[in-house]
Amino acid sequence: MPRRPPIASRPAGAVATGEPAGARLSAPLAARVLALACITAACAHRPRGAEPPRAWSYTVEDHGERWDVELCFADARPPALVAATAAAEVLIDPRDATTGAALDLTDGDAPRIDLAPMRGPCLTYGVDLTSAADGWPRRLPQLGDDRLVANELWLWHPPRIAEDAAITAEFRAREGERVSTPWTPLGDGRYALPEAAVRWGSYTAVGDLELHALEVAGGALEVVVLDGPRRLTSAGLRRWLEAAGEAAASLYGAFPRPHLQLLVVPVDGGDEPVIFGAVERGGASIFLLINGGAADDEFIGEWVAIHEILHTGMPFVARGDAWLAEGFVTYYTEVVRARTGLKTEEQAWQALFAGFRRGIHDVRGDATLSDASQAMGRLHAYSWVYWGGAAIALLSDVAIREASAGARSLDDGLRHLSRCCAQSSRRWTADEILAEIDAWRGDAGIAPLCREVLATSGFDELPALYRKLGVSVVDENLGVDDTAPLATLRRAIFAKVD
Repeated sequence: MPRRPPIASRPAGAVATGEPAGARLSAPLAARVLALACITAACAHRPRGAEPPRAWSYTVEDHGERWDVELCFADARPPALVAATAAAEVLIDPRDATTGAALDLTDGDAPRIDLAPMRGPCLTYGVDLTSAADGWPRRLPQLGDDRLVANELWLWHPPRIAEDAAITAEFRAREGERVSTPWTPLGDGRYALPEAAVRWGSYTAVGDLELHALEVAGGALEVVVLDGPRRLTSAGLRRWLEAAGEAAASLYGAFPRPHLQLLVVPVDGGDEPVIFGAVERGGASIFLLINGGAADDEFIGEWVAIHEILHTGMPFVARGDAWLAEGFVTYYTEVVRARTGLKTEEQAWQALFAGFRRGIHDVRGDATLSDASQAMGRLHAYSWVYWGGAAIALLSDVAIREASAGARSLDDGLRHLSRCCAQSSRRWTADEILAEIDAWRGDAGIAPLCREVLATSGFDELPALYRKLGVSVVDENLGVDDTAPLATLRRAIFAKVD
């Protein structure tokens, strides 16, 4: 399932605070970002049939331009293997490991390797990474002396996958090289793969990698900096990502994932320190494309890393419900930066007001926010959808705080969602997410409010809310009224955390 063309049509985890990430880039750089946007999520085919295998393993031998893979089943062998279309294009010579007999490939939109003739539990096949390089811009395998391999290229798998399947992979890198994956390390080059690994996209990085191990709010970050010229120092990198992780953790109560791979790719150009970001759902992973010319002090408090880390605390949201996936995260990107001192409350309100104005200017005729969210890519209605969703998040947060006399907030619902559901391998609809939050709260809660706002442009309720909160912006200057009915609640939204 391609994540991507055009840039801003990507599913949950894509960068935006109202404009597509490539809107301000030069043509060559925009093309490179667009290429990255076409990589990640390869969906598994899941037809019904016999009970699926419950355990299998991959062993990957790295030969530079080619990977050799052995796939072995510990129990029942499936009748066939499936993979993304791109995997068939780079597949080399699949064979039964026991007899050496060649296995047939059925090519097309749903490629399959027929395993019916096999006599043993294992098969072997190669992956031509030279062809993958020729296939760029769909993949980006070479970054200087490092390689970034889309895992969809080699993860052939059964058509049906049990959620509790025990899947492992062992990497045998060339001498002097290191490997980074988004999966749980088991030691000795072995990793435990979640079911999501074969349903959605992710990367394996290989080479003389620059690795940084960070511990942030109870989470372990494996930061991989790929080859490329940069001014950002190692110390600056750590300060930037530690601050971003702490900001996201201030919402969830802890870092949202126990282990996270964070891929940092420096490139030339860009108007901001971080040009592009995306969450990869085939494992716990974030991809950040950074401006190689940006200095250390430009990264502290920038929004993209925080935005993407916040996404990892939420389930993978259905494409048509971007108003929730991106809107809630866009709202909290501003809130947590103010709470952790990366910006002032005044700056946070100014950012929200500016974003809501961009959203209002993007509204099209009589269409509703729900309409825009369902057709966001076709309409290019990114500002409308992202900031309309952020408006719903603000309205919901205030409603929960007001109804509970300040005892609860939308924060609490998202903390519950992070604990219960963030690591689910399936896509969730907005209705399912709102129902989960409301069921946890024990009332009808925010779902009716969200439905009402979705049936409008998304911004109609904001003027009245501003008056109740006691906020206004005139000529870029924030005005506050501490006698407003909800002034105390307003201050609580951005209250600093220790």
